[in-house]
Amino acid sequence: MVEFRFASSGNGANLNEDPFVFENVGGDLLALVAHFVLWFAVLMCIEAGCGKQINRWRNNCYKTKYPRPEFDLELDEQVLAEENRVAKMKDSRLQVKVNNLRKIYMTGAGCTDPGIALRAVEKLSFGLSKGECFALLGVNGAGKSTTFKTMVAQEEPTMGKVTV
Repeated sequence: MVEFRFASSGNGANLNEDPFVFENVGGDLLALVAHFVLWFAVLMCIEAGCGKQINRWRNNCYKTKYPRPEFDLELDEQVLAEENRVAKMKDSRLQVKVNNLRKIYMTGAGCTDPGIALRAVEKLSFGLSKGECFALLGVNGAGKSTTFKTMVAQEEPTMGKVTV
């Protein structure tokens, strides 16, 4: 930086011979303090979870564009039995409890263009006790990854409850 200040070419202002005089480094110090304040504020917003709050607010604004839940789905007898078992059981009796999980993604390009709603998971319920082995099977796009992302809190469910 000092060598740059003493460069012989250019039409800049004359600088003091002492490189540490405030006239030479005042702007740099001011910029350094401004950058510190700016990036400290950004860090505090990240640590406080402002991004998640903004995302929740945005999703609440677009809830009117979500398709209505389909409660008249044709479900297998075993699926209905599991849904009823999970609904009646207390959270403390199961290690993992997923009750009426629903996840909707908006396919838009940004905040001002929400796009159309993409239903990834609809009315999923299951419960797992300690020591049980469990797997989700299905075709591509059936919602398996979305379910696991919701279970590990990487995604927030649009509706329903996940307890681990």
